[in-house]
Amino acid sequence: MLNGPTWSKIPRFALPLAATAILGQLFNAADMAVVGNFTGDMRTAAVAAVSANSSLIGLVVNLFVGISLGANVTIAYAIGQHDGRAVSRAVHTAIVMSLLGGVFAAILGELTAAPLPEALHTPDDVLPLALLYLRIYFAGLPVILLYNSRRRSSAAPVRRESL
Repeated sequence: MLNGPTWSKIPRFALPLAATAILGQLFNAADMAVVGNFTGDMRTAAVAAVSANSSLIGLVVNLFVGISLGANVTIAYAIGQHDGRAVSRAVHTAIVMSLLGGVFAAILGELTAAPLPEALHTPDDVLPLALLYLRIYFAGLPVILLYNSRRRSSAAPVRRESL
């Protein structure tokens, strides 16, 4: 990225970010498909409950994706310096921070879950299901964030012997 024409390198940088956003939307679509197929008579309200929370969930997940991208900068710098100890510390710190941040976000989310769907003007007939879905999502947030951190931190494997 640092040498040569910038315009030819921007798509290589932007396309993975765009693919991440598309995959996030597909994840939400998969949630709606599963909920729509397994809720029986409440199908319409259940799909609406998932949809009502998609912007809030996207906000939380993208916040932590941004934080993990910051960790990737530190990891990439350590890889560039051929400092295996710093790489290991940065990866482990990113994983611990994701887990702690996930637990904090889950607790905060559970404490603030009740007013959030109302603030998003969720219809009254969908509100109980939207709140249930949001609480379930917040409860699983530490594992989701840990998985995302682990996946991003190990995106560029480093051989020990090369450091």
